[in-house]
Formats: sequence, structure tokens, C-alpha cells
Amino acid sequence: MNKIRALVLLLACFPGFLFAQFNIRLEDAYTREMPPSATTAAVYLTIRNVGSHGVSLESISTSVAESAMIHQSTMQDGMMRMEHIPELYIGSIQDIRL
Repeated sequence: MNKIRALVLLLACFPGFLFAQFNIRLEDAYTREMPPSATTAAVYLTIRNVGSHGVSLESISTSVAESAMIHQSTMQDGMMRMEHIPELYIGSIQDIRL
């Protein structure tokens, strides 16, 4: 099992433990199998705010990769582009699918 899958499994199994104080849940986390030579990977998941106040996700990190970022995909001039998002706001009782 690669390190990214281990991280996704950990997040999927223990979301309440990791973010209970903020009323944030991480759900349905997965990654696609990457070839051994791949230097990047993507993790897809749903971030659910079940609290009565909005929260801002200002940074992310992981011990299994050199860096981690949240990106937004947009279509520009007929090409898909990914842009780094420096902050992600999650309103109260809102789901964000990444």
C-alpha cells in the first residue's frame, strides 16, 4: 500500500478524531493508482462542515509528501487549468467536494 493510500485510509477511518473541535468531517477520500514513476498524486474527498459557523482552511500538510496544495480546475481558452487556492472557506452546514 503506498503512502498516499495509507493517508487516505487514515483520514477516512478517523475523521471525527482529527477535526472534531471544528465540526469538520472528511468523507469519501480516495486516490487513483499512480505508476511507480509518478512524482505527483491527487486525493479526492468531501469536506463537510457540520457546525453552525463557517471555517477557513488556510493550509494543508502531510507527512507522506513533500508538499500538499488545494487546486481549483477551470476551463480557459479550451484548456483545463489548475490554480492553487490559498484559502478555502467552508460555510456552516456545507459540503465541499474536492
